[in-house]
Amino acid sequence: MNRNLREEALLYGPVIDFFSRLGYQCKREVRIPRSKARLDLLAYKPDFSEIIAVEIKYRDLKRVLTQILLRQFYVDKMYVALPEMHALRFMKRFKDVIRRYGIGILAVNGSKAHELLEAKRLRNIQGLRSKLLETIR
Repeated sequence: MNRNLREEALLYGPVIDFFSRLGYQCKREVRIPRSKARLDLLAYKPDFSEIIAVEIKYRDLKRVLTQILLRQFYVDKMYVALPEMHALRFMKRFKDVIRRYGIGILAVNGSKAHELLEAKRLRNIQGLRSKLLETIR
């Protein structure tokens, strides 16, 4: 496992804890229907009334934007989870895109994740959302 993947793996626990405390169930590495791509983390209410995707990155800030913009049509909200030092830089560097697309930001510091910016509800494509739901039910 390369260094970035090991470092990203350390971010999953705090992010899962964050959403679990809010009443969400979580699944890691959820395959996007009809694609080779995966969502790093999917958090969803038990009644599936809200589905949130989280892209977890340790460093690759430009790549995460591309991933978010391609995956936003499947879910109700999108978050990026980054180590706190990178999260603040990401917010500053990409503030216009974050604002335009309603991307939420989670900062991970040690064993805790906290919300720096709340995600806005997206206009998902219902057919795509339904197909994603089929993979987690």
